[in-house]
Formats: sequence, structure tokens, C-alpha cells
Amino acid sequence: RKDNHMPHVKGQIDFQNVTHSYNNALVLNGVSLSIKPGEKVAIIGPSGAGKSTILKLLPLFITPSGGRILVDNIDTQTVSLSELRRNVAWISQSPQLFSKSITENVIDGDIFRQITGDEVMAASQAANLPEFISRLPLGYNSPAGENGSSLSGGQRQRISIARALIKNAPIICMDEPTSALDDKSEALIRESIGKLIKGKTVLLVTHRRSLLTLMDTIY
Repeated sequence: RKDNHMPHVKGQIDFQNVTHSYNNALVLNGVSLSIKPGEKVAIIGPSGAGKSTILKLLPLFITPSGGRILVDNIDTQTVSLSELRRNVAWISQSPQLFSKSITENVIDGDIFRQITGDEVMAASQAANLPEFISRLPLGYNSPAGENGSSLSGGQRQRISIARALIKNAPIICMDEPTSALDDKSEALIRESIGKLIKGKTVLLVTHRRSLLTLMDTIY
């Protein structure tokens, strides 16, 4: 039944005895985890340990084999996917961009409302976009290229952060957001992420130590 609603989500997250299997192989076995509204949590560990699985379970990109996941005490499987995902911003190591302008790619962060030019500029400034956009002949109207092919990894990642800022969701999931970047790009991304996560509930999976200093709790 998808008859519950999520008005004014504060960002409390509870994993209750959650189990998940891939191809009959148990990846998560009875995981329980409680995250307070506004808490920033990092999950670290070796490859294949199930870190990204935990992240993907929250917006129901995959569904748990057992147990429950609650947001503000509401079971995520009792609300519509669109309502759940409207409250969760997602940043991965390889963001999906489209062959439209940079501005249009930023606006794609929230398709449910009209985005103003001022909002685009504010999100872009916070995500350090002007640092590279100022060097492009067409500025914000420059095409990103299919899947961001005309941009570097760090530039694509900053656009994905600007998108998340536009969305202004109370919960942010980040899956290895700087793993493909060099040190200079990572420093810019770290600054952008610091602005993005203020006042938000955050779940981060990373191998990079520099991002851990932004977190409250590390598992």
C-alpha cells in the first residue's frame, strides 16, 4: 500500500534489521542504523562490503530482502517512489548529464517546480561552477555534451552538486563523490559539499579521508 505521505521531512532515518541479497549472496545481514535529523554519517570499509547497497536502499533504487527502512518513522515502502525520491538528493561518482546547456543541467535538479535564474546562480556559486564557467566562450549556455563529455570529471561533479542544491532535499546520499578526481578538483568539491550539507541529513560512502572531516559519525 502506497497511501502514506511525507510532509515536511525532518530527516530522521532508521534501518531496522535490514537484509539484502544479490544473486542469492547475502550482502547485508540484519543491519540496524539510526541517523538523527541533520546528522552527517559516513560509511567506510573494503570494496564489496555493502556500503553502496545501504545508500541505494534508502531511495529504493533497490528494495530490502528483509527488515524496514523508515524516514521520520514512515516506512519508505508505504509512500510513492516520486514522493520518497523528492526528499532525497543523490550524488554518485559518475553523474548523469545531458547534452543540454550547463544551466539546463542544473535546473534538472528539480523538475517539479519552476526554477528562477537567481536560484541557478546561487547554487552555481555555492558549487564553485564560476571557477570553470568563466573560461567557457558561451558561459552558462555552453553545452555539457552527451553525458557531460565536454567537461572534466570535477566539472561534472560540481554540476551534480549544484543540482542537489537546487533540489534542496532534506536528505543527501553521496556515493564516492570524489573517487575519480585529482587533488585540486577534490579540494573544490569538498568546499562545495561543505555548503551543500548544511542543515541536511547526510549518508556518505567514501574512500577519501578529506571528506570524513565533514562528517559527525563514521561507521
